[in-house]
Amino acid sequence: MSLRDQYQFLFNVTYDNALRERFLSQPQNLLKEQGLAEEFRPLTQGRINRIRVESLARRGAYLKTFFSCFPKTTFVLTSACRSLEPLSSFFASPHFLNCFSSNESFVDAFNSFLAQQVRRYTSKVPSLPDLHSYEAALYLLRTRPHDEGGLTREVPMDLTRCLVQAPHALLRRFTYPITEIVEYIDYFTASSWYHLAPLYAAVDECMPTLVIPHEALSDPLLALLTLQGKELRVLKIKASQYDVLAGCDGTRSCHQLLEAVESADLPRLTAWLDYCWQKRILDYFEE
Repeated sequence: MSLRDQYQFLFNVTYDNALRERFLSQPQNLLKEQGLAEEFRPLTQGRINRIRVESLARRGAYLKTFFSCFPKTTFVLTSACRSLEPLSSFFASPHFLNCFSSNESFVDAFNSFLAQQVRRYTSKVPSLPDLHSYEAALYLLRTRPHDEGGLTREVPMDLTRCLVQAPHALLRRFTYPITEIVEYIDYFTASSWYHLAPLYAAVDECMPTLVIPHEALSDPLLALLTLQGKELRVLKIKASQYDVLAGCDGTRSCHQLLEAVESADLPRLTAWLDYCWQKRILDYFEE
């Protein structure tokens, strides 16, 4: 058996709970099924329990990383379930297992996993999808290349060149107010608080404020998120401003974007596009 296959088996035994339990109870049978009796004989000679310890240690290290990238989402999800099970189940999911056969990072895989999980809990926490979408946007902004230029441009915008959104700018729609979502967390019972409080301490977080938005907004909140250096800005914008920025996909110039705009909105949206250009929210499309 190749070294890759041997490593894959070790990986599966470390992170697949069901497979590990079989290995701990009947190691020889499982090794024989896998054709690994000779290669992994040392594992049956006093080192089996180290697999469980290694699994717990690595999970702890990964959880700390995930909590630092998506702190509010993981806190709210854990609180809603009163356990770490939603997070622990990530380690048995294809998202995690596929990291070793692709270039996807563990954090990106965890983000994809959460994007699917949060929708299961909307009956308990209706704002959870928006909360995760918000934190995922922040994570995406912080992992993109920083803008090395100044905060504003000193040259006018070329109205004939095609425009795209800058890497440090994102458009998002939310159904719950961002100001409340950021600090949202479900109520704790006394027992769950004692179980979950150490997770806050592990990432140097204080217990968040208990603010619970029960009702969705009457209209979606349209927001432009920007990050310049370490400074985050969340701009609440109008539907027309959102639409014209969404149209900056590299196929249209400023003139073309404004052709479909009603005459009454033309001056305001022209000024809005100019503002976004001056603030480096827009760039020219480079083929």
